[in-house]
Amino acid sequence: MTYDAEGEIGTGKGTISMRALLHLDADAFFASVEQALDPRLRGRPVIVGGSYRGVVSSASYEARKFGVHSAMPIARAEQLCPNAVFLHGQYSQYEEYSDELFSICRQYAPEVEQSSIDEGVLDLTGTERYHRGRYPKIARHIQATVWKQLEITVSEGLATNKTVAKVASDLKKPNGLVAVPRGTEREFLAPLDLKRLPGAGPVLTRKLADYGIRTVGEFAQLPREWVLITLGKGGVGLHQHANGVDERPVRPTRDPQKSMSHQETFDADTIDTVFVLGVACRGVSMLLTKLRAQGRTARTVGLKIRYGDFQESQSTRSLDEPLDIDPPFYRILEELLPTVWQRRVRIRQVAVTLSNFYTASMQLDLFDENKERMARLYRSVDAIRSRYGFDAVGARGVWTNGRPPRT
Repeated sequence: MTYDAEGEIGTGKGTISMRALLHLDADAFFASVEQALDPRLRGRPVIVGGSYRGVVSSASYEARKFGVHSAMPIARAEQLCPNAVFLHGQYSQYEEYSDELFSICRQYAPEVEQSSIDEGVLDLTGTERYHRGRYPKIARHIQATVWKQLEITVSEGLATNKTVAKVASDLKKPNGLVAVPRGTEREFLAPLDLKRLPGAGPVLTRKLADYGIRTVGEFAQLPREWVLITLGKGGVGLHQHANGVDERPVRPTRDPQKSMSHQETFDADTIDTVFVLGVACRGVSMLLTKLRAQGRTARTVGLKIRYGDFQESQSTRSLDEPLDIDPPFYRILEELLPTVWQRRVRIRQVAVTLSNFYTASMQLDLFDENKERMARLYRSVDAIRSRYGFDAVGARGVWTNGRPPRT
């Protein structure tokens, strides 16, 4: 059987076997972030690590073609790929990209379990109707959104449980999607090398190799009693996973989302302030649409720009009260832009952030009918956008796709 993006995954809100879990893994994360921050590095071998006596933390796929991989001594990496760009790394930037990556994930799934800075599991079960598409389509849309907002790629595995989804996400890197249909989990795992099974470390694989067991399928066929005697209780759990059975739930590993952000990279660097402001306002409008759907309000908005020479400038400002309607945030962005954009240099990217969230309970003044009308207006706007797409309704001057409107 061929496993591809068209596989049918479990649907509905039934039992564990009806789940749809998406394992997401950012490709060569640290190196990819460096290439996103400086597009001049795209297409070049990039190696992120410490000093000459250190080890490789991340290698771009261009560097991997020369045999470079994570945990390899930097000295060896230089021998294999002397023309690579070697960087010490910017961990604060990686954390920022990670936060934005999982912020995107939480916009698609109610439960997201982050297992590392660049890897996690999304429980998509029951979200097909909300996202108006089948699970593989949702997964592809997540990849497209991550690329559009962060300019990095992610590989994904779609299955009914964590083990199979994780294994699947590793098979078509970079930017791949492998979907494993419900009921074929054991068949999917069987031909794979035992080393691909999460939890099957070097000691266990060497021990099983002594018995002639080298694939997941061969391990799965062993009698449970033999596994218990030979490998102990831990081996029994791994044996169950080898048979395609894994009932572990997705456990959100972080506090409720404290901020959300949106960024746009322009097709060409610009000095058009009206254009930049319009793109920023559209971005904050997209965030507020999602915030209203979650029944929350925000009090603080941030604006960040990235110049054509890749330097950045940013600032934040708070409202007097938390709100979920667009115009007050537009006004703050209009005030922030001249304080942030103080160099006579073209802009290549703009990003907006909302934070300081509250449960939606907008404080309506006793006689402030205008706020109440605005709240009703935006509920109607959200309903239209939900049916026809975000750009079906837009505020005057809020442009789409990083381009000015046609005249």
